[in-house]
Amino acid sequence: MKSFGERFGQLVKTKRGIEGLSQRGLAIRAFDDESRKTRISELENGKVPNPQQKTIDALVIALDITPEEIDACRLPAGAAAELGLRRELLESLVQRFEHDNPDAPDRELTQFLKDKAAEYRALKARLAALAEAEARIENLIAAAQGALDAGRFDEADDRLRDAEEMQQAEHTLAQVRKQAEIRTARADAALLRDDTDAAFAHFAAAVQFFVPFDPLEAATHRNTHAITLHRHGERFGGAGLGHATALWEKNLEVHTRAEMPAQWAMTQNNLASALRVMGDRAGGAEGLAALERAVVAYEASLEVCTRSDMPAQWAMTQNNLANALNVIGERAGGAEGLAALERAVAASEAALEVRTRAEMPAQWATTQNNLANALRVMGDRAGGAEGLAALERAVAAYEAALEVRTRSDMPADWAMTQNNLANALQTMSERSGGAEGLAALERAVAAYEAALEVRTRAEMPAQWAMTQNNLAAALQTMGERSGGAEGLAALERAVAASEAALEVRTRAEMPANGR
Repeated sequence: MKSFGERFGQLVKTKRGIEGLSQRGLAIRAFDDESRKTRISELENGKVPNPQQKTIDALVIALDITPEEIDACRLPAGAAAELGLRRELLESLVQRFEHDNPDAPDRELTQFLKDKAAEYRALKARLAALAEAEARIENLIAAAQGALDAGRFDEADDRLRDAEEMQQAEHTLAQVRKQAEIRTARADAALLRDDTDAAFAHFAAAVQFFVPFDPLEAATHRNTHAITLHRHGERFGGAGLGHATALWEKNLEVHTRAEMPAQWAMTQNNLASALRVMGDRAGGAEGLAALERAVVAYEASLEVCTRSDMPAQWAMTQNNLANALNVIGERAGGAEGLAALERAVAASEAALEVRTRAEMPAQWATTQNNLANALRVMGDRAGGAEGLAALERAVAAYEAALEVRTRSDMPADWAMTQNNLANALQTMSERSGGAEGLAALERAVAAYEAALEVRTRAEMPAQWAMTQNNLAAALQTMGERSGGAEGLAALERAVAASEAALEVRTRAEMPANGR
């Protein structure tokens, strides 16, 4: 049974999507503190079973949450009952939106329907706006008729003149806007049925109406449509991300660096964000190519978004650049991969010049973790003293991140960082011999066991099984290195951890991991 915190977190996520806010944007609106983004993420992911009342109050105001919605969060019911739906009706509804897995858990289907409901409400609002212009003209004509019937001829003439002027305007730019609104509504309808290709075609046509009148207004609409496609692609998959990149690349022809440097940098950053997600999701050469394009776009943005003029934006972009380079480094082999990892380290270190622990503790910890990830992969690949030095720097960065990512404040991030720290320590132990290597192994085991305090089988079965498997490997190495009863005890613990992992990593569900 879900707790109030889990239900409230889902409600916050849904309302935030309707408002079109990022987690950072909501943190600023609700708390005037962008570092609370991490807390919002934990809440939305069900990691805060009992949120504080002051947190609830701030989010209720920021998202205009009604008392009835809060009351619904307190009801002890499953996800289908949360919507007041029988399971059969829930499955029927998601099939109408062509969900690809109607047998998914209630919670997943419920969130899918909530996201679709947000799209539906936006479409309804757009259609209502379309009717307004016609309604205004009809109201003016009716007012003129009333004045005429009452003998107020001058007033009737004024109202008819207003109606005539509005009608004439409707046939110029206002008419263009109406045509564009109709196309945009068609695009929104296409997104409701997850036809991103049709939506993109309608969005492109809607923008084209403005081009002869005002290329800058056309670019503004193009950016809005790109954001819509980007969000849809992140939520539901499909080609939305690719279509978003096409629109932003077109905008770079209007938002040039020479004429509009700030807009150019923003567009480059948006483009890079979409390309990075595409690269994360796609494998092989296609994914690598998208990540490389993201790096180019981030670096272009940094030509305008400088540390001196926009320090926070510069640091965020450096951090995002480091993430893209880190993935490239992990996927590419040899000198090319190592060069990407070195650039990732440099970008993370640059971000830390602004993202200090004193000023931006949450962002500082995130960047420390990202820096450590790059150093850990570098250490895995490099041999000798150079590789060991990189691993030692990775361990130090992970431990720094854990100074802010505490179990009480950020349990999910704390557990992830503990697992990453343990991985680095385990690799260090493989490079070091004797007592030093054994000490690193013992620290790795302790970190894995710490991660398992949060990564439970009930809450995070996949991560729990992965960490159990990693723990088993570390304990096996300890058993092989240690002699006598101590070594035997470590091996027995390794067997127990492996057997635990196999409870989730079954042959039927995960044949590669379960073999």
